[in-house]
Amino acid sequence: MKKIAAISALLASTATMANAPKAPAVAKKSEVTQYISMGHLLESSKQGKKVLAKRDKAIGNLQELAKKENEAVAKIETEFSGMQQNSKEAVNKAADLEYAKRQASLKMEKEKAKLEVELKGMEQTLFVSVKNATEKTAKQENWAVVKTSDAPDVLYVSEALVEEATNKVVETMNKEYMEELAKSDLKA
Repeated sequence: MKKIAAISALLASTATMANAPKAPAVAKKSEVTQYISMGHLLESSKQGKKVLAKRDKAIGNLQELAKKENEAVAKIETEFSGMQQNSKEAVNKAADLEYAKRQASLKMEKEKAKLEVELKGMEQTLFVSVKNATEKTAKQENWAVVKTSDAPDVLYVSEALVEEATNKVVETMNKEYMEELAKSDLKA
């Protein structure tokens, strides 16, 4: 589960987007700036909420599967512990137990790998959506987008306008998401 927790944490990670609308190419060092949280953008947008709900459901399903597999193995272990260890029945039950453990492990690994691929896809989709919406909003609002050595495109807005800037990016994301849904409905 550590692997899955690490992957799902990526979806709620923060992006390096700090802030000064209609600013010069680089924000002044004396200017108070603040990072816009990628997690906040995802949790505030329609697309983000939907994908994060799908992620939580997928992780919940995997946890439920792990619980069922553990219960099945525990049942065989209980039966095995009540037998005479050298009896033929106990030998057969020991083989059943090893097989059940192996099958449970294989099933969990398969489901974990499947979930990792799904989460990676969700993460990439959301990252692209946030990046595009941020760039589009920055262009519309004439915000400065600058290149830095430690990050690709960083958006700078003054601290006082962080909430407004975040809301504008979310607004762009929601608008584009609804347009995509409308296109999908027309194709269906």
